[in-house]
Amino acid sequence: MSTAAQLSLRSLRTMHAILLVSVLLYAVIGEHVEHQAFTGNQRALSAMTALAGLVVLLAAVLRKRMVAPSKDVLRKEPNDLRALALWRFGTLISLVLCEALAMVGFVVRFLGYPLQQAALFYVAAVVLMLVWWPRLDPSALGE
Repeated sequence: MSTAAQLSLRSLRTMHAILLVSVLLYAVIGEHVEHQAFTGNQRALSAMTALAGLVVLLAAVLRKRMVAPSKDVLRKEPNDLRALALWRFGTLISLVLCEALAMVGFVVRFLGYPLQQAALFYVAAVVLMLVWWPRLDPSALGE
């Protein structure tokens, strides 16, 4: 078994769980901080939505360019430390970008928008984090 791959997978799953819980904390804290009065201004929400779209696009591109190719290499050569490092980095960056998506939701709520609008960002972050759960093929783990 590839010990390095197993350790990387375990540490990424731990970080994944921490980031996932922090999204829920953003939602809870967002409800307990004092908000600005909602003015009905849709410009800020449109800007935040555009930013969130760019974050998701960036995360998807990074996963396609980093995570997928390195997983293919690890499937064939489980002891390739360079591919493992690239997989780990790409996975972590994509999860951090999901976290940024949740932060956008927090900012939207802080700006006074209703919870329903902020919740869209929180839910998107959680869904992407669950879809992008850190995983490696058993062959990459040397099993």
